[in-house]
Amino acid sequence: RTHLFSVSAAGGKETDLTPWDKDAPTNTLPGYGDVAVAPDGSEVAFAMNDDSVVTTGTNNDIFVMRADGSGRRALTTNRGDQNTPSYSPDGRYLAYRSQPTPVFEADRTHLMVLDRQAGATTDLTADWPLSVGQITWAPDSRSIYTTVEERGRVGIWRIDVPGGART
Repeated sequence: RTHLFSVSAAGGKETDLTPWDKDAPTNTLPGYGDVAVAPDGSEVAFAMNDDSVVTTGTNNDIFVMRADGSGRRALTTNRGDQNTPSYSPDGRYLAYRSQPTPVFEADRTHLMVLDRQAGATTDLTADWPLSVGQITWAPDSRSIYTTVEERGRVGIWRIDVPGGART
């Protein structure tokens, strides 16, 4: 199993934040970093398949918990694959990649953004026929850079948050 551990930067005893019989973060599909820590250090987001039998599907969801491992809750609950959580530098948003169709690994990958203040999730690429790859926040938290494969080439796009305009 893969597990998340916490240890003080000064050293000392490590703490298993995910002591249950699951891979957390998941190691089943290609995420680009399936664990993220909120900028203020209060929360950890990670991808995990919480099914009783993980080999029958790709039902990875995004979970969050407090930095001490308590208070775990699922942010996503659809049967598709959600991965690569990433907090905006200002901590307001949590972005992640989503393949919403269950057991369809060739599904297009969407860019989702959760506004942590409003509690609303937006699909920034709902009308786009391309899949997002790696995601990186701009320092001002107003856009996300992503790699996109198209016609045998990889480009870099900027997607505005929260509007979704693409450049």
